[in-house]
Amino acid sequence: MADSTDQTSEFFDWVRKMWTPEAYGLPGMAAMSATTPMPGFPGMPAMFTPTADPKEIERRINELQAVENWLKMNVGFIQMTVKTLELQKSALESITSTAAAASKPR
Repeated sequence: MADSTDQTSEFFDWVRKMWTPEAYGLPGMAAMSATTPMPGFPGMPAMFTPTADPKEIERRINELQAVENWLKMNVGFIQMTVKTLELQKSALESITSTAAAASKPR
């Protein structure tokens, strides 16, 4: 299993890359840092600036749709698990109450 410091380092590397201009392949932006505002978009980090490449936009859309579908699938699994546990609880309560009623003296 990976060390937590390795995972933390990987996460911060990912965030740093998301906020740098070169992550989006904008021409002439490789020399800029993550804190440098984009030309024409003062104060806006590179992550939120639009790209001029339609293929890159399509790639991003496809990636985000894949993540969205994966999350929806996981929500469905969680909802199904909760409902299954609720049914199990109800069945156990029913069995317990039936056993208690049967064991009472008449």
